[in-house]
Amino acid sequence: NSLIINTETDYYYSVCYNRLGMARTASGYADHFLKYRNDHKGVYEKAVAESGMGNHDMAMELFKQVEPGFENHSEFQSYYGNAYYYAGDYEQAMVWLERAAGSSDGDILNYLLYDSYYKTESYDRAAVQAGKELAGLNPEDEAYLYDREELLYYRGDYYYLNRQYVEAVKDFQLLVDEDTYYKDEAYYLIARCYAGLEDFENTYNYLKMGIEYD
Repeated sequence: NSLIINTETDYYYSVCYNRLGMARTASGYADHFLKYRNDHKGVYEKAVAESGMGNHDMAMELFKQVEPGFENHSEFQSYYGNAYYYAGDYEQAMVWLERAAGSSDGDILNYLLYDSYYKTESYDRAAVQAGKELAGLNPEDEAYLYDREELLYYRGDYYYLNRQYVEAVKDFQLLVDEDTYYKDEAYYLIARCYAGLEDFENTYNYLKMGIEYD
């Protein structure tokens, strides 16, 4: 009947407006859908809308309701992780954003995931995740070189923060050898690592190379 058709239409409107970034409008359509049908897919779109409006605590509670049916969906994992991040639960944010990073078609670097590593000082875990993403890069992808240098930069920094100076030097040296965007900074990053190793001859040499390159 017409009520069923119109109610279903409200659901699809909420989906479309959410994906267009018009969260407030999407929320209204989701509310109207849920008024007549207590369906998990409507709760999910309502959660996405609340997240889009910055109501992350409410979004998280709604996402919890639909977790059993959506936990393997990369989009859900990303939204759920974001909600945890903005709620200040960085441990759970990492759990869900790591799952999304392995299956999502989005950007190879998820800022919220890597920022969660920094906030919790989970440097070893971060280096492992960056390594997984590096191994999963496709050289045929248009963004391959950009993604590779970003991941090398981040992993090198995590190694440094974790006092794994030798491993950090390897990643930073690749940024120099491959003539990346970070080449000028990489000289100084390598010098910093050698200082950590108390190898002051190489510290001096890389500082000098950085100055000459600049």
